[in-house]
Amino acid sequence: MKTTCNDRQTRFVQEYAIDFNASRAALAAGYAPVSAPMQGCRLLKNAKVKAALAEYLIEQAQNAGLSTDWVLQKLKENVIGGLVDRDRQPVNKALELIGRYLQMFPTQLPPGSSPATPLFVAEVGYDVNELGKDPELRGLILEVDKRMRALAGVGIVEGEVTSVD
Repeated sequence: MKTTCNDRQTRFVQEYAIDFNASRAALAAGYAPVSAPMQGCRLLKNAKVKAALAEYLIEQAQNAGLSTDWVLQKLKENVIGGLVDRDRQPVNKALELIGRYLQMFPTQLPPGSSPATPLFVAEVGYDVNELGKDPELRGLILEVDKRMRALAGVGIVEGEVTSVD
């Protein structure tokens, strides 16, 4: 880790990354059992510890061969596999996660809309050319967008879409 922490803070970072339990991590780092919950909370607010934790998690992900590209590829495989198997749950979840990553869902709704109003790629102002370099992923997202538009056009979709079929 590049960020300079004392030994107990470094140990806390390593332990916290195991299960994200601050009390247990503080205890494992050598803080007293009676004060471990308070110390864990305090350490998570410490700027050096937060920076060290971010560095440590990135380092661990890189060591495991994980990257954004790898995750998106696995999500894409889930979509394709779910479509082939006609299993909607992994398809919907993978598309939701991809959509979040691509920031296709605004945090603030446009005026006059509600959470039940379907939001499409074009309506949130997302440039289709920025959907990534992967034409298969772009195609999947655009296909879902096209299907949602068709369903909305005939008044079928008012709320959350639970299927891509």
